[in-house]
Amino acid sequence: MSNPYSIFDKAERKRSLSRFLEAIPLYLEARRLSGIDDELKSACYFSLGDTYRMVGEFTRAGKCYAESRKLLLALGDEERALDAMVGLALSLRATGEVKESRNTQQGAQGL
Repeated sequence: MSNPYSIFDKAERKRSLSRFLEAIPLYLEARRLSGIDDELKSACYFSLGDTYRMVGEFTRAGKCYAESRKLLLALGDEERALDAMVGLALSLRATGEVKESRNTQQGAQGL
């Protein structure tokens, strides 16, 4: 299976069944195969952020949300970029970076 969209869909199914640890390598593979498709790449990063957050990997989650946000802003998708900022703020809060989380939340309100 080398179709990144099929791999992404399989990861989404695993995540919806709360099989997070099985979903992570699939998202990573879909992202690796996404090439220049920034839409798919941003979706992979965002879903990885959600999945890492669910398994308590908050630092990794934050990095994924930040990368997703950057790609989404480049694509002009401010609404989903806002969602990524919310995920980033939650991840920062979970790692004890309260001030940075607050700054991120305030930045999200400015979008």
